[in-house]
Amino acid sequence: MVGRGKSKQARVNELSSRLKEDRISQLPDHLILYHILDHLPIKDLVTTSVLSTRWRSLWLSVPCLKLKSRKFSNSISFVSFGDMFFNSDPASKTCRKLIIYLETFKVIHHYSKVKPLPQFDYMSRLEITLFASDLKWLPTFLEHCPNLKSLELVLDHQSRKIYSKERNQISFSAVPQCFFSSLEFVEITNNIRGYAADMFLNLVSYFLENSAILKKLNLHSCSNDRAYKYIFKKLLSIPRRSPGCALLFSRKNM
Repeated sequence: MVGRGKSKQARVNELSSRLKEDRISQLPDHLILYHILDHLPIKDLVTTSVLSTRWRSLWLSVPCLKLKSRKFSNSISFVSFGDMFFNSDPASKTCRKLIIYLETFKVIHHYSKVKPLPQFDYMSRLEITLFASDLKWLPTFLEHCPNLKSLELVLDHQSRKIYSKERNQISFSAVPQCFFSSLEFVEITNNIRGYAADMFLNLVSYFLENSAILKKLNLHSCSNDRAYKYIFKKLLSIPRRSPGCALLFSRKNM
């Protein structure tokens, strides 16, 4: 009876010990990446690197990364993150989808002036929310996404007015490689009222006239009846490099 009691107690102790083990770290990498790290905010994602040696660089291999500069305490911390992510070989090879939140696109541009961005050869989906004045940097950034298949742009409100002279400086002369070889789907949402009609049309023309294999361009614009009719009429006259491209245009409620 005594032996059996010890044996039972030993099994209880063993089970208790197992329950205290790090079960998450026992999972294979692909489960950790897709079901855990892929759902964490960027700040928490980077923090996982201190958990253990195995986790130190695991976050760099997430298939979807959401970049929000406000999640970092200051510009120095974002630069530190950029040094780890943008200069990481695993990140440039495994990142399939990148989501860039408002104001972050400008931060990334300023970062690229100091240190070069990598080529995201495996990225197929990109979502960017940005101010209209930041559009001038879009072609340069897209040069780093040579195999991009789907692009979603959201033009948001700006705290200050953009004057006509500055708007005229926003041009789209350079054409990225993905326009010729891979870009098939583009969605543009214009949340800016007033002056933005011509800028919106300029951006749409840029994609329609230069995208060789574009299949679908989905447009949403925040405009009144007059602006909607003006944009709609202009859209019909824009030539399309891809003959089979479907153009969808809807108006958002003001």
